[in-house]
Amino acid sequence: MHQASLDGANSRLWGGIHFSSDNEAGLLLGRQVGQYVLAGKAFNAAVPEPATWAMTIGGLAFIGAVMRRRNPQLLSLAGK
Repeated sequence: MHQASLDGANSRLWGGIHFSSDNEAGLLLGRQVGQYVLAGKAFNAAVPEPATWAMTIGGLAFIGAVMRRRNPQLLSLAGK
């Protein structure tokens, strides 16, 4: 995998798309991001419990039902 990333970076150099200083900075940043993710710091947020998901979906369904019920009333008042 490491060799593939270097080949991809070097192909941009050979094609004249990037400068070597930009290439080195990009490779360094990529390594730092990879280390951050692998250290577990990127995805350490808690996963909501099933009850939280159920309440969220139920609340959205309730709001949708209320909006659907109110919609014909507003249309009939607008037509008068």
